[in-house]
Amino acid sequence: MKSIHKILGLTAVLSMALFSCDENDGIRSANTTVANPSTNNANFFFINATTGGPSLDFFVNGVNLGTADLGAGLTGGYKSVAITTPGLNNIANTSIRAKATSGAIGGVLGSNDLIFRATNTGIGNLVAAPNARYTFIAVDELERPAPLRTFSINSTTQALAADLTYYNRTTRAQISNDAFRALSAGEQAAFVSIGTIPAGVSDPGGARFYVITDSYPTDAVIAAAVTANQAFIRFVHASPNAPGVFVRLVPTAGGADINVVTTAAVNVMSVAGGFSPSAGSRTATAPSFSTITIGAASNSYTVEVHTTPGFTALALAVPNVTLQAGKVYTVVARGLVGGTGASALGASVGVHN
Repeated sequence: MKSIHKILGLTAVLSMALFSCDENDGIRSANTTVANPSTNNANFFFINATTGGPSLDFFVNGVNLGTADLGAGLTGGYKSVAITTPGLNNIANTSIRAKATSGAIGGVLGSNDLIFRATNTGIGNLVAAPNARYTFIAVDELERPAPLRTFSINSTTQALAADLTYYNRTTRAQISNDAFRALSAGEQAAFVSIGTIPAGVSDPGGARFYVITDSYPTDAVIAAAVTANQAFIRFVHASPNAPGVFVRLVPTAGGADINVVTTAAVNVMSVAGGFSPSAGSRTATAPSFSTITIGAASNSYTVEVHTTPGFTALALAVPNVTLQAGKVYTVVARGLVGGTGASALGASVGVHN
């Protein structure tokens, strides 16, 4: 039986994310005291849901908070880090980055770190709030190209103006809106809009962060869930080329299915998913974790990902996934439809407590 703490060989992934700062931050071991004038702390969790990426170490303010293999989250849940109080001016007080545990991240980033970018035209730190909880998810293909700013001809003035860029999820080609409109309907089906890319975009391509400001159950709610044999779960779709998906849990030993996603979940790093332009990091406040009744202190399920609302088109099935009462889970769909090996459609699972 697979533990929920381990990588799930899924075809889909759920998720949310952020980026950090320059390449020369000092790196400290996790047991090093953070020099910080404030007694305030924020809480950080990390999930590795890239497409075909290596194991990653997660750093906050230069401190290595731990390692997440591909498909997994940090062991032991949230890590508490001392921060400077943001104050009235919302000081960007927290640098975030991920580094390959061994060697390089590879792809477009090469030997560079995956860093938080506060805007899509710059590099900056996170404004972390005291006592807040954040989940950082490393997502996307290692070979994702840097977003291309394209131009179309204004039909009235005949002048060039910045316009939508369209991206081919198979060939990774990027074309202008004019070029897209010149394609046949069949050819257009291979492309998706990534929005109007701003001048000076700083997104280098490759893996990037999706960051969630968590709405987390209170200690009292978690204690009650233990008594009631309940767990908490949310799903994040971060597969670069998978369609909208629906998710349910099917008990291994029989019983009622648990529907987790009944309205199609789409890639959170896409225009369709509300991220426009799709450049750089994305930050979001996710819905609360869904409360599910698992019927015992521990129970085993098959996680099913379907492409139809009636759960009649199975895209991915992960058997023998153990859920425990009082635990809080994030499941992230990752990888590619049609991908192979580490790039195959799969899932990353993080346990927050």
